[in-house]
Amino acid sequence: MVHTTPSTNEALPVSSSFCRNVSSSQIELVYNSISNTEKIDLQHRQFFFDREQINLESHQLVWLGPLITLSVKTVRKVIDYTKVFDNVKECLTYIEKNKISTTIFLVIASSELGKLLIPQITDFNNIWSIIIYEVDTSHSEWISNYPKIKSISADPNQLLCELKADVLKYKKYENNGMFNPFEREEDNSMDDANESWWITYTDVLIYLLYPNGFYHKLIDSLRNYYNGNDPKLKVLDKFEKEYKSDKAVWWYTSGTFIFTLFNRALRQHNIELIFLFGFFIQDLYKQLQTEYETFKSIHLTESRMKVYRGQIMSRKEINELDSNFIIVNNSLLSTSSDREPALLFLPESDQIEDSSYVRVLFELEINIQRQSRPYADIIHLSQFPHESEILFMTGTPFRIIEQNGVTYDENEKLWTVKLELTRDEYLVDNRIFESLTCSSHRLKKSLTTLSDSLQFASIENINLIFDNFCDLHSQEEKWINALRFHCIGRYQFWPANNLTEALSYYHKALQIWNNDSSYCSINIGQIYYDIALCYIQDAIRNSTLEEAPAELEQIDIYERLSELYMNTDENVKSIQYKERQVQFTLKYYSSIDEEKCAISLNSLGFLYKKIAEYDNALINYEKALTILL
Repeated sequence: MVHTTPSTNEALPVSSSFCRNVSSSQIELVYNSISNTEKIDLQHRQFFFDREQINLESHQLVWLGPLITLSVKTVRKVIDYTKVFDNVKECLTYIEKNKISTTIFLVIASSELGKLLIPQITDFNNIWSIIIYEVDTSHSEWISNYPKIKSISADPNQLLCELKADVLKYKKYENNGMFNPFEREEDNSMDDANESWWITYTDVLIYLLYPNGFYHKLIDSLRNYYNGNDPKLKVLDKFEKEYKSDKAVWWYTSGTFIFTLFNRALRQHNIELIFLFGFFIQDLYKQLQTEYETFKSIHLTESRMKVYRGQIMSRKEINELDSNFIIVNNSLLSTSSDREPALLFLPESDQIEDSSYVRVLFELEINIQRQSRPYADIIHLSQFPHESEILFMTGTPFRIIEQNGVTYDENEKLWTVKLELTRDEYLVDNRIFESLTCSSHRLKKSLTTLSDSLQFASIENINLIFDNFCDLHSQEEKWINALRFHCIGRYQFWPANNLTEALSYYHKALQIWNNDSSYCSINIGQIYYDIALCYIQDAIRNSTLEEAPAELEQIDIYERLSELYMNTDENVKSIQYKERQVQFTLKYYSSIDEEKCAISLNSLGFLYKKIAEYDNALINYEKALTILL
């Protein structure tokens, strides 16, 4: 996407020593100079995706060599996103750069070029197929060494037909779920924070108050991107004329490129495109929420039910699944209430050409009484009103059941993965936002909620997110940028572990909020708390660990840090510091104050209990009891 705004990723020009060694007047001068040089002009920012840099599709065509009698416009009718190279080295560099994010169809316009490139990419999983475009096909024996070469063709029309057939096969695999709509999170509260910001980000988009006609931003940006692609432009024209908020599910089930674009943006964490789809996420959520309430009332006497989803998965993914994972759908999840229709979406085992992929049936057990993100039967809202479909909102968590959760049936050539709806750590209480009818208050509540989860997002992603919100709410730009600086400061504190940079960003945010009397007390209080953590962390860092008195001093420091994090429900960090406090307490007090040691172990057990790590809780409780007996 092309931006007119400067980057704010650069490090701030602060002293290399910790801020306690810099006078307050020096700090003030630094922050004033920063604010003057980092003004963010978002008034003229436009949402246009640069085709040279960004591929919005799940696949693309890479063409190496001359197009001969074809043109880019002709080729784009088969695969919209097309890159043409006349240099093997540049082509290879591009393929390597995109080997994780995009599936590539490769056309090479001579055997000579093919012999130079193909041996270097044989192990690349993102290469779907290769076609050699060669006028002289008489010396094509060499292609038998490379199974991904589908054909060698001298006729441009035949080449386009073969390419089109290959794309249709790819899309069938894509629709059958080869490209997983689930993300796995290890059931360990210490590790699942890294991606939680994306769930919260999409949640926040549900509750924003969008200006009238906001959807034109999406349409205009896609029109610009797909300029020259007549079929897709016609879909956009129809969407612009006919879309209404109560038709969101209908459009989601329409099977147009808008559906695939939306789901891919969710799966790939495309911040800017999903922001433009924000109104659509909101409308989908509202329709599903209404149907969800109806669904629950219909099933009052039926506490549990099962739904099914057929899908293609890699053997590697299957082998990695176990009951220690929570599986979260990273796009909307379509399921069937009956097993047989779900199986119909799967190809027969002998139709799967790549032996590294297998047929999988997900069996999802739902406790209807459990609080959850909305899901419902959308049969009367869908474009296909004769097909029963249970649709789950993005971000819904499932756990693999412990007993026989992953099994294989040799007769059916089918893997079955049994899941159950589990507790949602990020579930939002709708009433909180519904009570905020003022656009400004709802925005600030939304962004404050989001900022709590952005600590593990990259600085680039943090800036992208806040750029979008500044564009939507330019009247709140100063407040939004203060929150941006606060979030970057938290990232600098952890995981970057750069206390100097953290403090500089915190003070920058304070400068703005101290001059803004509206809705800032909570933010200011949180920043002072975060500043306190910086100084405590600095005290730990500067302790001389070799000296016993310093270790004794650290017992108190670690205990204070543990209490600070516990009081803000950051239990994982609280445990990390409590573990250190227990370590030093046992070292220095085991022979002189056993009760103190038992109290520390008991506190650690309590913290593990809070995050449902009962085995660790029991271990520490038993240690405490052993000391006291």
